[in-house]
Amino acid sequence: MELTIKLQPTDYLAFNLFNTAHSDTIRKRRKTEWLLTTLFFAILALIFLFTQIMLLCYYFAGVTLLSALFYPKYFAWRYKKHYKKQISSLSRVNFGEKIVIRFTEEQIYTSDENSETKINLNQIKEINETSSHFFIMLLSGTALIIPKSYCKDTDAFKNFLVSLSESFKINYNTATAWKWK
Repeated sequence: MELTIKLQPTDYLAFNLFNTAHSDTIRKRRKTEWLLTTLFFAILALIFLFTQIMLLCYYFAGVTLLSALFYPKYFAWRYKKHYKKQISSLSRVNFGEKIVIRFTEEQIYTSDENSETKINLNQIKEINETSSHFFIMLLSGTALIIPKSYCKDTDAFKNFLVSLSESFKINYNTATAWKWK
């Protein structure tokens, strides 16, 4: 099976956000930051309550409530902004460059204008499917990003990846309802 794709910054952004959303480390950091930030403002509100400075007590009580309610949205916005900035600074990536990905029984071959890569299929860690992409995660920590828009027959390609995952005992994760939040 062979695909010809052209990756755009939005594809890299989708990949980074998906990885962030499924990272245990970042999930723990998100909860810890949320809890500590909210707790910090609550403690300030209590300090001002006990010192009878009611204006600041009400102010920090309101900030505590805002932090408790909206910190997850702020966290998501902050990470998305970070990844957009990081992707825009990638000078080594030629967005829109034609990339050919060819699957054989033993390997994946990728080629572009500057390089060719050969990946053994036993080096695939897992395959993730979202509503718009397939992310083939490798043991080396890198990944192949395949936008569904470049698959002529998405169902056939999905079936191919599922059979590949069964043959090589690779986790196939379907997250078609996933959205960055």
